[in-house]
Amino acid sequence: MALRRKAGVGTAIVAGSLAVGLLENLVIIPALLNGIPTTYGGWIPFGGMHGFIETMVHKPGQLWAYLVSQGRPWYVEQMIFSAGLAFLLDPEIALLAILALGENVISDFPYQHQIIYHYSMPPVAILVCGSIYAISRFSSARRRMLATVAVTVCALWSCVLWGAMPFSDGAVTNPNPNLPGVAATRQPMSEIPPNAVISAANNYVPNLDHRTKIYMFPNPFSQSCYGDPTHDGQELPSASSVQYLLLPACISCDADLAGSQGVFDRFESQFHEVGRTSEAVLYERNSH
Repeated sequence: MALRRKAGVGTAIVAGSLAVGLLENLVIIPALLNGIPTTYGGWIPFGGMHGFIETMVHKPGQLWAYLVSQGRPWYVEQMIFSAGLAFLLDPEIALLAILALGENVISDFPYQHQIIYHYSMPPVAILVCGSIYAISRFSSARRRMLATVAVTVCALWSCVLWGAMPFSDGAVTNPNPNLPGVAATRQPMSEIPPNAVISAANNYVPNLDHRTKIYMFPNPFSQSCYGDPTHDGQELPSASSVQYLLLPACISCDADLAGSQGVFDRFESQFHEVGRTSEAVLYERNSH
C-alpha cells in the first residue's frame, strides 16, 4: 500500500499493526498469563530468540540442517501446492504469508509444521488471497479461466491426499458404535450425572463436555496445557470440586496420559470405583 498506492495509508497500516502486536504481547497476554508474553515462546529453537539469531549468524549450517529436518520442506510444499500454485506467477500478495509460514517452519513444536493442524490456517488465508490476486492479473479471460481450473484441481487433489473430508485418504472415521470397545466406554459414561464436575481422559471429554465444569485429566490435580504454563504440575484449587473421574482401565498404557499414573496415585484414596469395564474405569469421590 505504501509503495504502490498511498504512502500515508500504507505507513498507518504498518504502524497500527505493530502497535496492536506490541499491545497484545506486552500488555494483554502478560496480564492474562501473569507476566508471560506468550505461551509459544518455548517453541523457538536453540534456546529462544537470542540463541536462534546467534545460531543463524555464527552457525548457519546448523540452522540449515534444522530447517530441512522433521519434514519441514515437505510441509512448505504441501502448503504451496494446496493453494494452487497460481500465486507463484505473481507472488506479491502471497509473500505476505512468509512470516506466518516461517513461524510454523522455525518452531520446534512438531504440530506447527504438519498441515493437518490448526497452526496452518493463518497462512492459508493469505495464500488463497494471493492466488486470487495473481489470477486477476492475467491479461486474458482464457488464462484466468485456466488458472482458476488449475487452482481448483490442486485444492481438490490436496484435499484427497491430506484433507479430513470423508473422501480423503486420511479421513477420520467414526468408530462403529457396536464395537465392544465403544460399548465398554459408553457404559460408565451413562452413570455420570449430567451436572457433575468431572475430570476425564481427553478422548472421553468430547462425549461428556455438555456440562458447566469438566477438566481434561490430569487437570485440575496437576496442571497441564491449562492457563499459565509456569504452574504446570501444580494442583489447582478446583481439584477439590471434582466429583467423578473417567480414566482408561490402564492409565500407564495410554500414550496421552504418559506420566499421569503418579498423579492419580497421589489422590486415589479420595475416590472409589463405581464402574469398571475392559476399557474405562469410573471413580466417584468419597463422601465426607
